[in-house]
Amino acid sequence: MRLEDSVLIDSPTNVQENPSLAARDHDAICEDYDQAFRNARLILSVFKELGTPVGKEHRILDFGTGAGTMVYALRKLGYNAFGTDIVPPSPNVWKRLSHGRLCDSCKVPLTVIDTTLYRLPYEDDFFDFVVSVEVMEHVQDHGTAFAEIRRVLKPGGKSFHSFPTRYRIIEPHVSVPLATIFQQAGYLYFWALIGFRHESDRGKSAAEVARKNYVYLRDSTKYLTKRDLVSLLKGLFGNISFVPHYVWKHSDGMGRTIYEGLSTVGMQKLVPLVARVLSPLRRWAIFFVKPEDRLDSQRFGDDSRNL
Repeated sequence: MRLEDSVLIDSPTNVQENPSLAARDHDAICEDYDQAFRNARLILSVFKELGTPVGKEHRILDFGTGAGTMVYALRKLGYNAFGTDIVPPSPNVWKRLSHGRLCDSCKVPLTVIDTTLYRLPYEDDFFDFVVSVEVMEHVQDHGTAFAEIRRVLKPGGKSFHSFPTRYRIIEPHVSVPLATIFQQAGYLYFWALIGFRHESDRGKSAAEVARKNYVYLRDSTKYLTKRDLVSLLKGLFGNISFVPHYVWKHSDGMGRTIYEGLSTVGMQKLVPLVARVLSPLRRWAIFFVKPEDRLDSQRFGDDSRNL
């Protein structure tokens, strides 16, 4: 696939829109794009830590790109980024951008996944890197998705994915304790009844919130166990590494605080161990390589036990 074969979405510079709506959404939009730049820099830093830096000549795919914000960020940083998702991006995102500080024209190559066959709209061996952030918990058929990632990666191509774990204490999308595992309607109703809900659900009845959460979790999430994840990726790629310590080092959250704290007292070598212990309670950070041949599957080692 060539760049000109993908959908080129322009951020318009002269779009008339309700000023009050634009003002209301401006901060949220800028926050989304600030996060996109943070995610882009995080991914670039992780690949550099792994000794596989992304070059400006490489093609990188944002799998599950949503509105294409991270593709936008990567391309603004000078990288040859593409994005794909099962849903086309809303043009309203770009309309609202015309009233924000990120209003300069930028062409973002985005494509839509064929969900009938579940096939990524790219040729075999097309990308040097495939990445995703907060996407894999929404995939319903991980085997097919990872097989497609393998297909579009070049031999020796690298892939990194960060997403919430099955063992996360608070499910991040519905804000209910252990709803990554327990998703029965009665369980969700109990937590809604005692006030565990998103801000957007304030004022709604517990039954309404529980029903919405039940449908969302049933239709839009699927959390793999660590065993299933390792088995799947080792079967497809022959290798998988868990690299939460690199994410901690370059993120802005609690992991960064722990990393800096241990480094300050001369205990930096403990960071990988602490990260492996704590990361199953929050977020997976996985890295794998498409083998160039059978022997090359061991090139980066097997860290599947080191979590």
